[in-house]
Amino acid sequence: MNKKIIVLVSIIAILTLANTAGIFVLLYRQDKNRVEQENKQTAFQEELNQNLSESFISLQAYLMDSFAEQHTLLKRTNSIAQEKKNAQAEQSAVISKDMSEGLLLMAKKEYAQAKVIFDKVCALQPYNNEAKFYSIYALFLQNKIKQSNYKLITDTFSSLRGAGYNRKEMEEVENFIKVELDSIAR
Repeated sequence: MNKKIIVLVSIIAILTLANTAGIFVLLYRQDKNRVEQENKQTAFQEELNQNLSESFISLQAYLMDSFAEQHTLLKRTNSIAQEKKNAQAEQSAVISKDMSEGLLLMAKKEYAQAKVIFDKVCALQPYNNEAKFYSIYALFLQNKIKQSNYKLITDTFSSLRGAGYNRKEMEEVENFIKVELDSIAR
């Protein structure tokens, strides 16, 4: 009986060892699978990080280029605006000088020369009603009885009034023209 117990205990020991070995093999395989999964996950994470890093660097380079282009465009726009502002300032100075010169010529009764100056101002500033007025007024004063100018004069005065510009000289000229035309009609 002793032998049977020893054999039975030996079989139980062998089975226990086999079972324990099986458990160790199973645990080893599970651990190996877990390590492989972690390695795959780590590799995936590293690849993802690398791709994100490269994408970020590309995006950063693109943005820097875009900002540089935008800065260049902004500088050019500012430069153009400054050039335009300078040109307008120069033009205003020229117009102011020409208006003064034209008024001086009007005072000297040099109407033909004054008209040329005021026409120049009108070419630079088509909406300068004062220059338009003096140009037509100088035309009238050059030769008050030249009937071929009457329609242009009255039409221009009408246009100036429509733009809100009015002077007493306009009414005086129109009255003169009316009297002239009435005397011719008789």
